[in-house]
Amino acid sequence: PALGNQVLRLLKQETLVGLAAFTGEIDVLLVSQSGYAKRLPIGLIRLGHPGGLGSPAMQFATKSDRLIGVVPVMENAELLILSDQNRIASLHPQDVQISAKEGAGSSGLKLKSGEKLMSATILTNHDPKAGE
Repeated sequence: PALGNQVLRLLKQETLVGLAAFTGEIDVLLVSQSGYAKRLPIGLIRLGHPGGLGSPAMQFATKSDRLIGVVPVMENAELLILSDQNRIASLHPQDVQISAKEGAGSSGLKLKSGEKLMSATILTNHDPKAGE
C-alpha cells in the first residue's frame, strides 16, 4: 500500500469528486446529483489544513443528495453534465447567479423522475486565432 501525508480526511459516506487549482479571485460552480447548481466566489470557501475535514460550501436539499462537481467559472465555458439515464445537459456557468455560502443553490436543471446527475465536465471554447 502507498503511504504518505494525509491531505484530506473523508467521513465514511464521503467521496472525493474532483480537484482543481485556482489562482486569483474567481468564482466556482458546485453541482449536485439532484440538479442544483451554486456559484460562489472562491474567497467564501475557507482553506482547509492537511488532515482536516474541510468546509461546507453547499447545503443539500435532501439527505441523499451529494456533490458531483466543482468547476471554475470562466468566460466562454460550457459545463456538460451526464445523468444516470445517459442524458447530457449543458449549462453556462457564468449564467448562474452568485450565491451566499448558505443554501442549496438553484435547481436550474430539470431531471426526470428518479434521474440523478453523475458527472460534470467543463469545456472551454478556445479560439486558436486569439493569440495572433
